[in-house]
Amino acid sequence: MLGLGCVIIFILLILFQRGGAFTSLFDIRAGMLVLGGTMAAVAFSFPMSTIIAMPRLFLLAVFGENMHMPTVVAQLVKASDRVRMSGRAAAVGAPRDVDDAFMRTGLEFVSAGLDPSEIRALLDSELSAIRSRHRMGIGLFESLGGFAPTFGILGTVEAMIAILGNLTTPDKLGPEIALAMVATLYGVGFANLLFVPVSTRLRKLSEEELRARQLILEVIVSIQEGAKPEFIRERLRVSLPPETRRTIAALSERKAKKRKTAVMEQQPMMDYQDDMMGSVPMDGDLY
Repeated sequence: MLGLGCVIIFILLILFQRGGAFTSLFDIRAGMLVLGGTMAAVAFSFPMSTIIAMPRLFLLAVFGENMHMPTVVAQLVKASDRVRMSGRAAAVGAPRDVDDAFMRTGLEFVSAGLDPSEIRALLDSELSAIRSRHRMGIGLFESLGGFAPTFGILGTVEAMIAILGNLTTPDKLGPEIALAMVATLYGVGFANLLFVPVSTRLRKLSEEELRARQLILEVIVSIQEGAKPEFIRERLRVSLPPETRRTIAALSERKAKKRKTAVMEQQPMMDYQDDMMGSVPMDGDLY
């Protein structure tokens, strides 16, 4: 959203430097043709349910965030530990332990005792449905980005035909041609400043989400197959970004140093207690 605002400000600054008027960028007829034609084209190309979801998809692209991989990894590690300590029936744990619906579904399959191949098949089917929904939303904005410049050129050509068909006022020819070019500006501007960036952002979010869910699927299947906790932890560790791995390694090293320091501080007291116990007469010799 910040990038879009910066680009719009940059374009307006260039316009003012060239001496153009701010009002020269507005033409209701051009806007109606470009936006109306673009929306009509995508309404013909996509189901109505996808068209209705367009505002939600736009807000998702602007304000949506990637799945937090450290949280996903932490929840999967907890699930693996619960299975190791309490059995597969405890895989899901408390509701607050798993906040992702896809992960919770997979862990419920583990608790139900489904075969690993059955769990993989079921979760693969759900992943395919998620991927299809994502592809539909991305394709919607990609189509908007493709239709908008075409209708912009169409609006400019239509205006030029009307202008060249009536040359009785040559002194107004320049402003009318400039106004005719506004349709092309709208088409190219909406496509490259709005529709294409939104589709790119949605694709990035989709890739990150599908990658995280594929990791969830693999780990859940490994848990049901009885994989060793060390294997599961290493499988999860390599999925984290390098920065997160370094942070976790630093925290682990710091905790290890604290534990070592605590043991060293307790050791002199334990030696002193041993010496005292050795100097105390036993078997009633005290009296």
